[in-house]
Parts: sequence; structure tokens; C-alpha cells
Amino acid sequence: MAESSNKYYVPESSPWPLSGSIGLFMIALGAGNFIQQSTDFGQNVLKHQGTGAGWLLLAGALWLIATLFFWWRDTIKESISGLHEGRLSGSYRQGMIWFIFSEVMFFAAFFGALFYARWLIVPWLGGEGNNAMTHEVLWPEFQAMWPLTNTPDGRTTQAMGAWGL
Repeated sequence: MAESSNKYYVPESSPWPLSGSIGLFMIALGAGNFIQQSTDFGQNVLKHQGTGAGWLLLAGALWLIATLFFWWRDTIKESISGLHEGRLSGSYRQGMIWFIFSEVMFFAAFFGALFYARWLIVPWLGGEGNNAMTHEVLWPEFQAMWPLTNTPDGRTTQAMGAWGL
């Protein structure tokens, strides 16, 4: 373990983040190739020949599981040997708090943008509020109901029918 003059424990460099990245890359590559090889140009015919992507997907999943097992094993060993003190435990908690906070803020911004677009912008484009006839200048003949509350008819707007030629 790394030696230090202060009481805060600084762990040595770990191979597990790189190993986990390799496992995740194998999973992504295997899953993408599996999806690609298991369809025959949209006909949903499972092909048995191919790139062996299913095996790569399985190998990546096993690699990631093994990485997590060994990483957690090292962390548990450090904790049992008494290297984790109050400050390190507090930093783990603080990191998790910041992670959860960032996720909450992301979804608040995402759904806030959806709310803003649906309930504020569309009525304003339709001429509601104090901007009177602005919609006639910006977008003549705009009907506020079309983009978000009524699905356009696919038969009249698509280039090719749903069943091909």
C-alpha cells in the first residue's frame, strides 16, 4: 500500500478501472454485433453464422463480473485491515451524494425543458398571452395543437409504405 505521513489512507494504483473499461467495451461490441448479425435486413431471421458476437457479449459480461468481484474484494480487504477511516468513509458518502444530486438535477432539467416546450412555447406560438399576433409573423397558419397533441397521418407523409414496395 502507498505510504504517507498523514493519517488519510491513499490506495495504490488499481488495474480494475481499466479492466472494467475493457469489459464494458467487449459488452458494447458484442451487443452491437449480435444485434447486427441476428437480423437479415429487417426480416428478423436469426442467422447462426456470423461474427461470434454472442460469445463476445458473454465474455465481456463475465469479464466485467470478474472485475467487479476482484475490485470489491480489494476494497473489502482494505476495510477489514483497518485502512478505511472516518474521512475515507465520508468521502465515499460525499461522492455518492454528489452522484445522486447530479442525476436529480439532470432529470429536473430534462423534464423542465419538456414542460417548457409543451406548456409554454406551443401556446405562445399559437398566439396566446401578451404577444398577440406574433405567431402570424413568425409562423403563418400555425395551429398550436399539431406538433404535440395530434399524430400526423403516416400514409400521407412517408416516402414508402410500412410494408415496403
